[in-house]
Amino acid sequence: MRSVRLLLLSHSRLVPQLVAAWILFLLTAGATYSVPPVMLKPIMDELGASQAQVSLFPAVFLLSKGVFALPAGEVLHRCGPHRCLVWGTAALAVATAAYTQAYAYWHFLALHVAFGICYSFGGLAANLCLCNVICPEAGKATAIGLLVTAFSMAGVAWPPLCAALEQPPVARAGLAEWVAAP
Repeated sequence: MRSVRLLLLSHSRLVPQLVAAWILFLLTAGATYSVPPVMLKPIMDELGASQAQVSLFPAVFLLSKGVFALPAGEVLHRCGPHRCLVWGTAALAVATAAYTQAYAYWHFLALHVAFGICYSFGGLAANLCLCNVICPEAGKATAIGLLVTAFSMAGVAWPPLCAALEQPPVARAGLAEWVAAP
């Protein structure tokens, strides 16, 4: 705990950047890892799809994330972590908004591919690079540890929120209202 306090106090310019990165990672991890599993059952019911069919959603997410990891790394190297985090998270917000409007099986497959691509650009790798760029040598591990807690918090916060929204009439309609709220 002392190292966290020293990192934040000695480098006050880091605080806003780390807070923003933490929030973006919370949103990114929530939208890509935590929300989709909660939504699978309502989507199965809505589309009349089988469990085998909707189990492809996480598979295409992970496949696209893996396929785009190297190109995203090159973009991260050329453009920097700040831009990749902002643009990756913005694209993810668009894909998440589109998720509420999807009505066909292939729409969901395509959106999970988009989630994987967005996560490649605005997820963990970009956050790790950000810490390496902005943090002093002695504080890098602490900053990375702090940012990784956003992934855990996404797993704690998002599923109950989405489960509450999943109540009738339609889960994605509730998500659409929440996404559209100012």
